[in-house]
Amino acid sequence: MGEAVPVNPTYFRHGKRDTMLVSLAGPLANCALGFLSFFFLMIIGGGSFGNSPMDLLSAPQGTSLLVIFADRLLLSSIFINLALMPSISCPCPLDGSKILSAFIPPRHEPAYENFVMRGRRSSSFSSSPVYS
Repeated sequence: MGEAVPVNPTYFRHGKRDTMLVSLAGPLANCALGFLSFFFLMIIGGGSFGNSPMDLLSAPQGTSLLVIFADRLLLSSIFINLALMPSISCPCPLDGSKILSAFIPPRHEPAYENFVMRGRRSSSFSSSPVYS
């Protein structure tokens, strides 16, 4: 995974609210891509589940190699995007911390910011070599 994109909240009219909205964009985009992939998978698969939703995991019978490839690609996209959505929303140190900060009372903001910064330092990998 990459690092968070730096955002300058001084450009926003409503700092806390707008920062939360920017932070929600990542998880919502993952959710939308997952559902779009599911929608296209249903179109390719004929629009029916068959006997159960697990029938989506089996390759369509009597179809071309291109359709099977698209089926596998869309299925992978569903799993990847729906797995990334909650992991990006974790409170520390990713976007979830900025989403959660919109709901922290002003008197607790310094303690929360201290907690988030300590979490970022402890979860980041150091650049020093493991073995010396």
